[in-house]
Amino acid sequence: MRVASVLLVAGVVVISLIASANCSGMCISELRYLSKPEKVHAGVSFAMKQGWLPDHGIIDGVSYENTEQYLNLKLACCVADIRVVGGRNDFLDRISGRLSDYVLIPRTPPTPNATGELVIAVSNCGRGWDWTD
Repeated sequence: MRVASVLLVAGVVVISLIASANCSGMCISELRYLSKPEKVHAGVSFAMKQGWLPDHGIIDGVSYENTEQYLNLKLACCVADIRVVGGRNDFLDRISGRLSDYVLIPRTPPTPNATGELVIAVSNCGRGWDWTD
């Protein structure tokens, strides 16, 4: 009986530590936190893979062929911030590690979204996903 109680308490402590690390934004599989530029890169890359942003084109007369070149041409284009989507309960996404930040990408021309911004959710380990799913 005593061993079962100790194992139960140890299990609860381990699960709490993992949930706390996930909620803080740590990528547990890599044992590190992603930087804001890494999150922006993941968000833009996901948007390009989904066809929401062109994966090649011309910006201010300079052509780009991939995410890195796009971000080099648009240095201050995007913002990674968890607070950008108000009114959404992100608790389960946060403790599971599915959500670290939202990436805002301005779109030209604006989309039906009133702000003209594309919002991509990024996991703790840098996987982009559609936050409306």
